[in-house]
Amino acid sequence: MDAQTQAAFDTLRQHVDRRLDRVDQRFDQVDGRFEQIDRRFAQVDRRFEQVERRLDGLDRHAVVVDQRLDRLDETAVETRRHFHVVAEGLRGDIRLLAEGFTLRIDRLETILRDEIVRSHDALAGLIRLAYTDLDRRVTALEPRRGESD
Repeated sequence: MDAQTQAAFDTLRQHVDRRLDRVDQRFDQVDGRFEQIDRRFAQVDRRFEQVERRLDGLDRHAVVVDQRLDRLDETAVETRRHFHVVAEGLRGDIRLLAEGFTLRIDRLETILRDEIVRSHDALAGLIRLAYTDLDRRVTALEPRRGESD
């Protein structure tokens, strides 16, 4: 190969080397940008992991709240059922008391009526006795009145 061709190859090789060096620099820049993008994706991944942990915590909390609400609903249903049972028992007790009071009042009315009748009869007897005594006294006094006239 002659000197001129060799020089052209060398010039061409230098030119290609410079171009390749610039391509390498550009690839290095692109690699740097990809590293930045990778770091940003890593940050985004960490944030997503934080959000996922928070959401998991919220899910667990929601499950606990749901369980509490279910227990509260069950307790409310049981309390309502118990209240109805107690209310029915109270109705029965009140009914028994009312019947007892009615019987007691009827009995007291009978006793009072009997006592009033006895008192009336006793008073009527006393009045008859008093009138009888007065009649006897008046009858005894009448002949004396005729004597004094």
